[in-house]
Amino acid sequence: MQLPQNDYELQASACLKAAAEHRKTLEPSAIMLAGSEDEGKELYQEAVLRAHDTIQKYGFHGEGYQFYIWRIIKRLNVEQKERAVKQRSSSSTRAALALAVEQQSSDLMEQRIDQKQHLADQIRFELESRFSQADVNTFKLHVNGQSCREIERLTGTNYRSVNRTINSIKSYLSGLFRPAFEGIE
Repeated sequence: MQLPQNDYELQASACLKAAAEHRKTLEPSAIMLAGSEDEGKELYQEAVLRAHDTIQKYGFHGEGYQFYIWRIIKRLNVEQKERAVKQRSSSSTRAALALAVEQQSSDLMEQRIDQKQHLADQIRFELESRFSQADVNTFKLHVNGQSCREIERLTGTNYRSVNRTINSIKSYLSGLFRPAFEGIE
């Protein structure tokens, strides 16, 4: 039989009250388990919060609050130690794996840089052979982050002309280089 939600909240607040009353016995035990005062206090606070949240969601059925919080402290301590062991054991494996990945990625990066440089040269050649220098400059301003209104003010051409120039160059380049761009991330 489930209690109404407000009864769960009453149980959760009773748990917090019990945690405050038994802090002098629970916190030193948590410090002893954790090994240091700061970690022990953190362990105690985390256990109280977890107990409160759990009781608020599912209610409390069983032993006293003090024992319930103590069980959570022990469980959290075991979880933390297991995580530390896993982290230590996998750190050497991760370091070796990271070194191998780094070597592969540097080779791949050099290859991609060469591909991108080749594409940039090709784009530059296509732009200069197909469009006027003014159109190329307009497109370069757009690529460098200028808005169409800013380009209009800088070049003295009207907004529609700037927009049309940019869109025509974009569509020309996308049709021309679509297969090449799909190979580069």
